[in-house]
Amino acid sequence: MSGDFVDQWLDWLRQQAGETPAGGPIPWQAGLHNAMQQIADELAKQSDWRKALQKQTEMLLADLQRSLDQANTASSQLAGWLTGLAGDKGDGQMPDPAAMLGPFLCQWPALGLAACRDREWRQLRDALPQLQRAQADYGVCLLGMAEDALHTWHRQLLADDERPDAETLEQVWLTVLEEAWQRLLRDPQHQDCLRRLNMTTGQLREAGGALLEDLLQMFHLPTRRDLLALRQRLQQVRRQLPDSDLTEELSELRAEIRTLRDEVSGLQRQVAAQRS
Repeated sequence: MSGDFVDQWLDWLRQQAGETPAGGPIPWQAGLHNAMQQIADELAKQSDWRKALQKQTEMLLADLQRSLDQANTASSQLAGWLTGLAGDKGDGQMPDPAAMLGPFLCQWPALGLAACRDREWRQLRDALPQLQRAQADYGVCLLGMAEDALHTWHRQLLADDERPDAETLEQVWLTVLEEAWQRLLRDPQHQDCLRRLNMTTGQLREAGGALLEDLLQMFHLPTRRDLLALRQRLQQVRRQLPDSDLTEELSELRAEIRTLRDEVSGLQRQVAAQRS
């Protein structure tokens, strides 16, 4: 298989699973099956399928590392942009529009942004590097898990004398991936990386959420606090309103009581007539 292996793999998972359901995602199982079928077809074209499988595995390992590097680069660019937005001078170079936007908003009295926003910007700026490091460390854990699974997948396939078909490629991959994932979950390093990722994500969400709510209020847009307050008010109103089902049941009970009273009155008249 030529070209970027990971890109083609993702394309198969998204677009080559047969008929695309209208308005719905392609089942990942069908995408994985078609991906393995393409690999099996590629192995069948080569005179030495073992060498071809080795090449495919090496391509995937290299592209996994490339994908992780791209993710880290994108994370660094986002962190740099938001840090500039928070007003950090950084390395002293000419500030871009993002670097000037934060202080400009904080100093524009017409927007109603007081000096306390500076603290929120600083909290956001301080949380970004921690989140970036946690994401990078967690990415390394996932990459190690994927490499472990790929090496095991390659080793088990080579242990058989026959060239693997698509079904074998898929079944072996799912088995080794599940085993690698279970080992990763038990790894103390992964647990620590996941804990730090969750903690830093929460810190960034808290810092950014407070600032975002202030900005939404500035433009008279509903915030999360507003929505929660509205939800509580609706719940209170709902509790105060009579339940339509309960009202209907009460009406039925009243009708039954009237019927019973009429029957009792009729019985009483019959008893009185017999006594007389």
